Amino acid sequence: MIKKNKILKFFLVSFLPGLFLLSCVEDFEAKFELQDRILVIEGVLSDIEGEQYVTIRESIPSSQTSSYFKVISKAKVFVTDNTGNNIIFSERESGYYYPETGFKGEIGRTYQLEIELNDGTKLESDIQKLTKAPAIKNVYKTIDPEAVQVTATKTLPGHKIYVDYDDPKGVGDNYLWTWTLYEKQDACKTCYGGLYYRDPKPEGYC
Repeated sequence: MIKKNKILKFFLVSFLPGLFLLSCVEDFEAKFELQDRILVIEGVLSDIEGEQYVTIRESIPSSQTSSYFKVISKAKVFVTDNTGNNIIFSERESGYYYPETGFKGEIGRTYQLEIELNDGTKLESDIQKLTKAPAIKNVYKTIDPEAVQVTATKTLPGHKIYVDYDDPKGVGDNYLWTWTLYEKQDACKTCYGGLYYRDPKPEGYC
């Protein structure tokens, strides 16, 4: 029996050219009371080669407010498009499935993720269309002295990054942003299995 709409996250992403960010202006805090085991399937299909993957995990409650995830291996995973192509995703590491090198999504095509678990359970996502991302108009950042809420009374400063673009009217798209931060490191030596000391002088011994 095929169970539909049980794939929780399958993103089709046309990346904003020249920038990868993962952020949003409006904060959302999700609170869950999990008592049942939930199969969590997450995947990304983009128009950039090397970005595609699918992960399969099972959420197992360990208390009223937390869960741990067990990876699901030995599943059959593939994606089909509206032209009849069938792309197989192979498990390269536990719970992570990837297509063959060179595969990427094409703007305008529709895709559907299908999975068969080792116990014979079959799942499929809705059919989704890969649309083109709009051009970036502006990228900027602000410094928020209370960006990170550590405790009820303690916060830490941080940066907020914004991207301006025109969302096509009437389409109702969702956007996935990723970002990479590079920082200058005040170190010139790496200690494996040990500690890196800066005091007493001289710095940089293990």
